[in-house]
Amino acid sequence: MNEEIKEDPVNGKKTEARHPEAVVGPLIYNDKGEILLIKNPKFKDFWTVPGGHIELNEPAVEALKREIMEETGLELKNIEPISFDEGISPEFFFKDKHFIYLNYLAELAGGEITKSDEMTEYLWVDPEETAGLKIASSVRPLIDIYLKRKNDGGDSWENKYKRALADYQNLLKQTAKDRI
Repeated sequence: MNEEIKEDPVNGKKTEARHPEAVVGPLIYNDKGEILLIKNPKFKDFWTVPGGHIELNEPAVEALKREIMEETGLELKNIEPISFDEGISPEFFFKDKHFIYLNYLAELAGGEITKSDEMTEYLWVDPEETAGLKIASSVRPLIDIYLKRKNDGGDSWENKYKRALADYQNLLKQTAKDRI
């Protein structure tokens, strides 16, 4: 949790204030449909996704790109927000924290994966073959969202918009024909 010292305006006592921390993390997929899972020493022996804190005055997507580059050396494209959640003292984290997770889906754009202090192991895996892995509870819903999207034929907002636009254009054509 973010910690700061605050002074009570009434009695002048100084106390430590603790707040939830906003963090970003993507489920990264490659052109084979595999997803990237990592092991980070802060997350005990659980598989998780790379990510990290949003800095003051930093847009969330920029924080996401920065954190992924720092932790993995990878570049992302087609970044899409998919959910938000929170973790209050998650069992997989090494100390007591309260996180607000801003979760994304992102496609691998390039770069060479490199280990860092925050990534000791990595694994590209078919998301359908993750059942036997010890995965952080905050990551399992992201895998489920990805699988649903994959099985629904990539039903992104962009695809929904294109379908709705095509339906509208077809309706206009049909209406014009009916008037004749």
